[in-house]
Amino acid sequence: MLDLADGVPYTVQRLAASCWERLRVAAADGADTHEPPTPAVALVKDALIAALQQEDAAHTQVCTSLTEPQKKALKAVTLERGMSLLSAGDASKHKIATSSMQRALAKLCDRGLIREEPKDGALHYRLEDPMIGLWLRWSQHLPI
Repeated sequence: MLDLADGVPYTVQRLAASCWERLRVAAADGADTHEPPTPAVALVKDALIAALQQEDAAHTQVCTSLTEPQKKALKAVTLERGMSLLSAGDASKHKIATSSMQRALAKLCDRGLIREEPKDGALHYRLEDPMIGLWLRWSQHLPI
């Protein structure tokens, strides 16, 4: 859960609340207590999917408000974990020019979707809300 939440306390709380709700509903529905418990990894994944479905409309609205370069930059931040985004080769991997990537990343920072952090002597971009990155992966059928 902590890995999925990228260490962001509020995201951990959302995932934990979703897990709790799934367990509460199962208990209220009279789940057989003699059945083996759902493995924690499966429970967290199911809870994550439920949380992403609940937030689908909000994240869709955010993403539809972005320009195409901003969408590509957000996806690049998500897929590359914020590293190696500004070289020509890395930008072209995401089908965006380096200058467009720079401008898009700056706009995403301005909108509060990502932030810059120094890491290992390089510039690293981090999602302010890891759920949007998880949603992006889920909505595009990419591995979570």
